[in-house]
Amino acid sequence: MRGKFRSQSAQDKLNVVQNLIYFFNEVSTRDYMVKLYAKKLFPETKCDYLGTLFVREEDDDSHALLVERFEHDGSDDITSGHLTLDEFLGKRMSKLTRKSKRPNKLFTVAILYKLSAIHFVSFMYNSSSRRLITFDPGANLYLNGSRVIIPNVINTFVVLGLIDDTDRVVITGLCGTKHHGRKYGVQYNGEDPRLTSLPADAFCQSWSLLFVIMCIMYDGDYSFVETWCAIRPVHREAFVTERLLLSHVLTQPILLDKFRKEYGHEYERPIANLYARTLKRHWVPPEKKN
Repeated sequence: MRGKFRSQSAQDKLNVVQNLIYFFNEVSTRDYMVKLYAKKLFPETKCDYLGTLFVREEDDDSHALLVERFEHDGSDDITSGHLTLDEFLGKRMSKLTRKSKRPNKLFTVAILYKLSAIHFVSFMYNSSSRRLITFDPGANLYLNGSRVIIPNVINTFVVLGLIDDTDRVVITGLCGTKHHGRKYGVQYNGEDPRLTSLPADAFCQSWSLLFVIMCIMYDGDYSFVETWCAIRPVHREAFVTERLLLSHVLTQPILLDKFRKEYGHEYERPIANLYARTLKRHWVPPEKKN
């Protein structure tokens, strides 16, 4: 009986976390989160969020990225893969280069591959310094990030003249400590890669969104990634679950009400219990800047 109870508890936890992941993958939820930080909590931030590009790799020898759709400011523009990444960003150069009080332009690229797989990588571009920052949470784990997304985005920025060369690129997310002889991104979960095919969590979208939020909070300073890397790999999933998913659903009435409507009231207690067990403290979004 005790074994059965534990199994059910583990399944309940999995269901809660999985539904939270789905919930925070939604355009409206991500849009609410970005606006909460960029407009309400940190209105003087030097960062501006442009949106998320969903791309797929061209089947021919070019391996160019084709833009399927662009999610921004609560809307979803469908392009049906008719534009390459070069063409798409070329038509929106003004968004990246215009001078404003928010010189750091944040955006996310998500690649669709196989039948239903997806991986998210976040970027920050400063037109004044002509510098591009990349953040791949699944570095050396989900290889579509480092082998496909990042090289294509860098090449596009060089072609469009947004950066002079690759010396203006800073690649973050690959943690400095080796595990079993190799360095990994923050999605590494501490498992032995010799015993599992993919020792990683499934939170690439959550990590990429948290990167955007933290950059907004700290005016483009991304040194917090080093703090994430310092967290023991086995505890990182709990960290991102508590810091992004659980805390905001519980502290933002709009999100809680939306979650109730989509997933039902029965998840409220499991969410609260999971939140209490995760770090045993109540974390709320930071105060506004003075």
